[in-house]
Amino acid sequence: SRRSSQLPPAPPPPPEPLPASRPVTCRLVAERTELESAPLRRACKRYDAAFCGVDGAALSQQYVKGRPPPPRWTSLMDAGTPPVEDHNFVSLTYGEAEFVPLRKLLRAVGGVRDGATFVDLGSGCGRVVLGAALAFPAAKLVVGVELVPQLHDAALSAHALLLDFLSGPADGCFGLQSCDLNDAAAPAHGGWGRG
Repeated sequence: SRRSSQLPPAPPPPPEPLPASRPVTCRLVAERTELESAPLRRACKRYDAAFCGVDGAALSQQYVKGRPPPPRWTSLMDAGTPPVEDHNFVSLTYGEAEFVPLRKLLRAVGGVRDGATFVDLGSGCGRVVLGAALAFPAAKLVVGVELVPQLHDAALSAHALLLDFLSGPADGCFGLQSCDLNDAAAPAHGGWGRG
């Protein structure tokens, strides 16, 4: 038959092994060694320690599973159509950041300038907010706003572990809020931050 005559293409041959006389060396290096100063390397080490036991993705998934069903309403235009459902209601995308790549990314877009304000909406367990505060200690204000209470609590715990390290140049420039963005309060003049 026609089908039996059309065989799938043969798989490619396996790669040739390296000659036995050519040794292969692999060296693994901690990312923090790429940082240009000892204070930044210490900040990275403390950041890693503060978040080593935090699984933000699991906390986010746990919250989504416990939420009530999404809102539904009937159409005013056509009473015969099924109810409309808000499919974005439980859409909480969660991602994490590590210190070195975060600092590289922020520097590539101009960094957090001295005296500037940095805000992370949907700050999760605080990785970006705390990373920005540690990597750019001359920022005037670094704020995280998070909807999921469990993630906010994780951010507060990480912040507590870093408080002694944040004191000094970054002292007083950090704030975390747990709320719906519609309810987030802007820091009052003279509130969080310096000056």
